[in-house]
Amino acid sequence: MIGGRAVFEGSSALRVEGDTPQKIIFKHAIVATGSLPAVLPGLGSGTAGVMDSTGALELAEVPAELLVIGGGYVGLELGTVYAALGSHVTLVEMTDGLLPGVDRDLVQPLARRIDKLFTAVHLRSRVAAVRETAGRVEAQIEGQGARSFDRVLVAVGRRAQSTGLGLESTRVQIDERGVIGIDERCRTADPASTPSAT
Repeated sequence: MIGGRAVFEGSSALRVEGDTPQKIIFKHAIVATGSLPAVLPGLGSGTAGVMDSTGALELAEVPAELLVIGGGYVGLELGTVYAALGSHVTLVEMTDGLLPGVDRDLVQPLARRIDKLFTAVHLRSRVAAVRETAGRVEAQIEGQGARSFDRVLVAVGRRAQSTGLGLESTRVQIDERGVIGIDERCRTADPASTPSAT
């Protein structure tokens, strides 16, 4: 077993950094580095009461009032869990419906359930600013004014974790969101080793 951070040195070699650096030559590679929660620049950065989906899984206590920013599957899943645990959940989604991109006929039954389960659902809305105040988080919701919450969950998607891997030394193509481009067989554009991305 080899442990450490791997960095590509070309289409058929990578360097494993660690206590004992090693070089590995390969014919094929699978790039499975996962993703990180996306952040909204300037929205609660450094504010103790603002968390991402990882932080939402680590709370020591259930917040009495929770604001969820984002009506995708992560925001809905965690919001539903906290509502079931007793939180008064308010959801803000900037598009005109929950689960953007999903068939509207499939979303309608879920939307009805969420309307009953959550305290409030604000579609076509956004949070303009958040700030800490008296141990709580005040959120400025466009069209709704300022509201105070115990916690704010920012669940606006995830971003690929593809930087710092040395992929620039290969012919792998990465889009503007950091996602590795693949074909229908999960092969990248690098013909030398055809590493796969998952």
